[in-house]
Amino acid sequence: MTDGKTASLKVAVVRPYFTESKGGAERYAVELVRGLVALGHSIHVFAYRWDRPEETGVIYHRVRMPRKPAWLRVLIFHWNLRRRLVHSDYDAVLGMTPFWPQTVFWLGDGLYSVWTRVAWPSPAVRRLMCLKRAVMAVNLWMERKILCGATPHLIANSKLVQRQAVRHYGVPEEWLTVVYPGVDVKRFHPGVRQQWRDATRRQLGIGDQEVALLFVSNNFQRKGLDLLIGALAALNDEDTAFRVIVVGAGRVTPFRRLARRLGVEQKIIFTGLVDRIERTYGAGDAFVLPTRYDPCAGACLEAMACGLPVVTTTSNGASELIEEGASGFVLSSGNIAAQLAYRLKLLADPQRCAAMGAVAADRVKTLTVENNVRQTASVLDRVAQERRAQRSIEPIRPSPDLLINRAFVSLLESRSLASFAALMQAQGASELPYNRLKRIYKFALEDGFGCQTFFLKRHRRRASFWERWHWAGGRRALGEGMREWQNIVAFQRRGLPVVTPVAAGERLLPGGLIESFVMTQSLEGFEPADQYVGARLVAPLDQAQLKRKRLLIAAVARLSRRMHEQGFNHRDFYLCHIFVRDATDGASDLRIIDLQRVDYRDALRRRWLNKDLAALHYSSLGLPLSDRDRLRFFVAYESGLASRCARRRQLRRILRKSRAIARHDAKLRGCDGQSVPGPSWAEPRH
Repeated sequence: MTDGKTASLKVAVVRPYFTESKGGAERYAVELVRGLVALGHSIHVFAYRWDRPEETGVIYHRVRMPRKPAWLRVLIFHWNLRRRLVHSDYDAVLGMTPFWPQTVFWLGDGLYSVWTRVAWPSPAVRRLMCLKRAVMAVNLWMERKILCGATPHLIANSKLVQRQAVRHYGVPEEWLTVVYPGVDVKRFHPGVRQQWRDATRRQLGIGDQEVALLFVSNNFQRKGLDLLIGALAALNDEDTAFRVIVVGAGRVTPFRRLARRLGVEQKIIFTGLVDRIERTYGAGDAFVLPTRYDPCAGACLEAMACGLPVVTTTSNGASELIEEGASGFVLSSGNIAAQLAYRLKLLADPQRCAAMGAVAADRVKTLTVENNVRQTASVLDRVAQERRAQRSIEPIRPSPDLLINRAFVSLLESRSLASFAALMQAQGASELPYNRLKRIYKFALEDGFGCQTFFLKRHRRRASFWERWHWAGGRRALGEGMREWQNIVAFQRRGLPVVTPVAAGERLLPGGLIESFVMTQSLEGFEPADQYVGARLVAPLDQAQLKRKRLLIAAVARLSRRMHEQGFNHRDFYLCHIFVRDATDGASDLRIIDLQRVDYRDALRRRWLNKDLAALHYSSLGLPLSDRDRLRFFVAYESGLASRCARRRQLRRILRKSRAIARHDAKLRGCDGQSVPGPSWAEPRH
């Protein structure tokens, strides 16, 4: 970075329809690309259809997809993108539509799961709609895949979307960057009212004494046009004459019928799409958008920039920029139509409208397109730097049977440990008790910055016939050490917190024995979750300890769900394999260890999830945790289940599996088959 500008980047931008005439999100994408090109970045647009702008610096790539059916169109678009971008050399891949792999995902369209809950509040109805509309199920699946760890860099266009991503998918807040949409202040400014007010009102047939309310959207039902019509009908007997200007390409017929039934048909003007929307803004006295869900309506910001007071709901991310009673009104949940009717009475005063419009214009004057582009470019630059750093520390292979993290090569070489034999026979390490097939050693190595602690796991077992067959055919048998290395890397790529890998190796000995090892860096300041709970969260608890316990339960639930949503089945998911450290904000910093048994599947079966959750439940027995605490964990984890009955069935299955684990453990210990409070085996605390 030089002169306050980011270095030139090669960025891929993905949007199915790259045209300004499609909608607000598409227009934002075009403006963003233009701004990135102006900053000197090389932009490649991957889309199905586009309008070629005049500016240079943009390279277009057509992504084929069928017209129908909708669900197949989404999947084929995603599949074709994966083939072209999975091994690409782009510094950053900005996804403006759900797909992966991508390095940055723009949440400008909001969360599809939130909108479906608003549209169909009943879980049973949502399930039926997923069966009826396959595209709905596909969109929900892709959104869950992306937000549950596939993309660790997210751009939210409002704090509303940020909160929803954290609440519904457990996304860490540090992954989210809030960047409000930019407004073209050269096109939208208070001067458009003086320039176009009289001419546009005459063209639309609006009198000078009438209060013109502006409504702009391409989805009338979602943006609450029926609520505005209901409020207008409630004011039908008032002395003030209101007119509503509806701009957009939504379905008009149902709302014409509604207006005719309520007796306000003559007060509503449907203009359809207009070429120069700023002229229509100039004709209005106020902007009204009683939306049911909107991540951040750009039309609200454009109206504020034109000097119009805005009336919207708390379900709109743009409401965060509105000062109640000063630059507009924000309607809370409840009887929206009644609240809106009351606010419209206040807007009948021309002087009040003018004063609120001036405050609104001043409120958004810093939300320019240039600022938005610079903030987005800074996120892309940060992602590019992280990708370069990851490439620089990729492991090296000094021999066919050894992998070493680049960051630790010099340290191991200085201690003559940069070989398979040296690490398998290293001396001077303290051995931790485990079993005869796996030995764990603790190292303390000095470097130029101090002493670092490492753990070395050595595995030895007899290979099966098929493993030896694959080895002879050129395919290496995968020992536990190398498998854990690969799982650690896979967890890191998906943003799941794990230990830092140092080295790993495997080889086949004469006689069919497989030797393997993995070396990891110690987790300084962390301790096992069972020890943490047993030592620090013992009753009676004060308010700070109670808050810490609930935050820990929520954090473990989010981490477990993210791991499973990414397709990972731990298969040894006990509390002693989750390490905890108190964060500065009172939350819990977590790490997962012992990944040698992890399996990966695109879609995990419920029984594998139940096994992990049952093991977690079993390891919590005997700790100062109540049944309410365990139920709180389950509710936080299973927030996506359709109904209360489904949750109960799932909980019964988990408890049944937990009892089976307890019986098996008691059998191994030679007990009488009764439940025991915790894991029977001695686990290393590393």
